[in-house]
Amino acid sequence: ACPALIKYFKHVGIPVQEITVGLLTEAMTEGFVMHHGSPGRNFKMNFPILNTEDVYTEWYDIPSDELSKFPLLTNRHTGATMYDLKSIHENVADLYPLRVSYNMHHCPILFNSYIPHRVMPGPNAKYPRIMIATMPMKDPFDLMQLS
Repeated sequence: ACPALIKYFKHVGIPVQEITVGLLTEAMTEGFVMHHGSPGRNFKMNFPILNTEDVYTEWYDIPSDELSKFPLLTNRHTGATMYDLKSIHENVADLYPLRVSYNMHHCPILFNSYIPHRVMPGPNAKYPRIMIATMPMKDPFDLMQLS
């Protein structure tokens, strides 16, 4: 489905388990809901495709004892469970510290998706915003080392 991406990941020695397209449309002016990845699939590499300017991924520092108070939901595709964070999407910035806000317009990003995050369009965002998310078969810890 994505021959160039599959070739790239073979070149860097990271087998990919899943490739998905992320879409933010005009109807989603409130962003993509607060969420986190399910254990076992913590790392993602996202690639900007179209209209990624002025759209930001925001990661929040929510302590694990606070996370455990949220209801669980089951991913209908994988069967994995995760915390349902949609109830705090609109006011998360008032409740928990922002770790970082990142715009991936210029280059891909490799990140730990277990850290709670949301995608927020800025006032000058263009639609549709399209990105490709990839999930490796195993977590690439070697790529996450700080130099």
